[in-house]
This record gives sequence, structure tokens and C-alpha cells, in this order.
Amino acid sequence: MQFELIATATPAGCHQSALYTAVANNMRFCTPSKAIVQYDQSLDAPYLCAQIEEISVTRRKHRCLTILDTLLSKTKEKFDQMANTWDGTMHLITACSKDGELYIDEQEARKLCNDLELTVDSIVTHKTCDLNRLSPHSLYVFVDSCIGYDEASRPEWVGKLQVVGGPEGTVLSEGGCVLLGANTDLACEATVYQGDLSELLTELNANIHEPYVSTCLLGEQWQRTWLNATRALYQEHDSLIELRNTANTIGYSGVGHHALGLAVASSYLHNPLNTHIERVWLIIEQQKPQLIAVTRSQ
Repeated sequence: MQFELIATATPAGCHQSALYTAVANNMRFCTPSKAIVQYDQSLDAPYLCAQIEEISVTRRKHRCLTILDTLLSKTKEKFDQMANTWDGTMHLITACSKDGELYIDEQEARKLCNDLELTVDSIVTHKTCDLNRLSPHSLYVFVDSCIGYDEASRPEWVGKLQVVGGPEGTVLSEGGCVLLGANTDLACEATVYQGDLSELLTELNANIHEPYVSTCLLGEQWQRTWLNATRALYQEHDSLIELRNTANTIGYSGVGHHALGLAVASSYLHNPLNTHIERVWLIIEQQKPQLIAVTRSQ
């Protein structure tokens, strides 16, 4: 699958270089929430969240609309400066309310496009997106905001969030990115591998000096999985691989979380300081950790 990173919006900012710097240097953008959540039976505490500081509205829907406006504005700016292969189709992937309604519908997205004079032929809304199946020349826009109590209080987050005074966990965040299914000079090739993580890393000749980025949710189980999967890569006296996690740097951003993993990989490959890097290993969490090799398109 080939893609080009068009735009990003995260707590680290809107530039690819800022995204790379944040993840590569393990920077943190989180602050304690005002609300208290249950971490486990023995600990109730504020959870940590990473907000985009420029957004002043509070409701999740309105924050998503503000993020979308930023992403579309950056997309328009980039397309005005370069030739592109976009076919006019936009796939918008955003979260749903408790009633099952998308936070941003087609009409709201089209109004933003019209206000920005971004010409769109078709807008298709989705709740999820298979990153293995991006259509060539179509635009994919991922938007979500997960910093509120409505997200933090969901039962599936118990024991998994980073809370004040708790062990390492996932930081709730917001933002998104825009990917273009394309084969251009700035495009990347993402190859998805199925199978056991440890066996794949060995078979594909992965080595400890390559960059590894993970979007997996943090916790003891993932730490054990990663150490076991990479054990065969080490020789005596080797230093541990510096696995870069998005879940505690730019944070967990909902429907766009794994797509931002691709954005981070692209930011690594297209940073002027990284011409020596040939591939980035991206590990995303579906039902189990999945390995993706991201390289520059030939």
C-alpha cells in the first residue's frame, strides 16, 4: 500500500518535523485532567491527557470540527503549492457519539471545504478504515478527540490509562492526519506482515539499529510481548532497542491512532537528517500486534 502524508494535527503541532521530533525524543505533552477515573480497585486518580492547546471549545464534536478545519486548511495549502494526483474523493473517518451518530457528517465537512475553497467531488464518511486498503488517489482524513471524561470513563480503559501516581499507561489525546493514496516522490510504501511478531522480525532480518515505532496501548502485557518478540535480535552486550511509543507521547487519538503511526513513520523517512534510514518498523495493535514495514516508494 502506498501513501503520502499530506497534513497532521497533534499536540506536537502541525508540521511533520515536529511530529518526528516529538516521537523520536520521547517528548510528553500531557497534563492531569480535572476529572477522576478508576484505575483499579485500589486507585482513583486524575488521568493524563494531551490536548491541542490552540483549541478553546470543550465539546468533543466541536473539537473534532476544529481539528478537521485545521487539517483541511493544511491540505489546501499543500495542494496549492504542488501538483497532486488526488481524484476529488475524500474519505472522512471520525468517531461516533453514544447514539451511534458520527461527530462530523458529510454536510458539515463539505461546508468546511467550501469555506476553504477546497474543491471536493465526493465525501464519504466512515467509522473505521482498513489501512491496508487505501484507494489510489483518494484522500483519507482521520479526526478524533479523546481527551474528555466521556472517553476516559469507558469500562475498557480501566487499568490501561496513565493516571497520576499510577504505572505507565496510555495518554488520551486528540488530533488526526490526512493521507493520500499515491505514488509520488514523497510517498511511502507500507507492507503489512501477518504472523508471529518474533518470527517475522527474524525472517525479515530486522536489526536493533533500525527505528521501531509502536501504536500499541501501553501496559505490562505489551512490555512482555515486545521483549519476548525481540529477544532473538540481540547479541551479548547489545543495548535495548529504543522503541518509540505514540501512546504516551502524542497519545491515543481514537480512530486516527494507527493512521498517525503511518504519519510518524513517514516523518522519520522524510526528515533530512535521516537519509541513512531505509525502513521504519511500525507495530500496530489489532487483535494482536501487527508488523508493518514502511519504506520510501521507489
